[in-house]
Amino acid sequence: GDRCSKEFTKERMLKYLYHFEKVVKVHGAEAPVTGTSKVTYADFALFHVLDATVAQFNSEYYDYAWDKANVPNLKGYRGWFKNRPKLKEYFASTRCMPWAGDSMM
Repeated sequence: GDRCSKEFTKERMLKYLYHFEKVVKVHGAEAPVTGTSKVTYADFALFHVLDATVAQFNSEYYDYAWDKANVPNLKGYRGWFKNRPKLKEYFASTRCMPWAGDSMM
């Protein structure tokens, strides 16, 4: 599993990140991905995947894959979404459980 995970971060994960970089770039890093004025399920889904990616694969073991990925719009989008007032409050609360470390949950 470790070997496959490392390969994933070097190849497949980057393909996904570069794809979503293009998607986010269309409307900008501080806007819903659908282009509407309101956040949608698509925004929550994308944020969840990005946050899990950072939690799971941005470590020395994975050569800091997220930090090294050239996806400035995606990184900006994650920051924008994570800092929405109600979400920021939730992430700071005891209700927010840490990532398990072995899955996207």
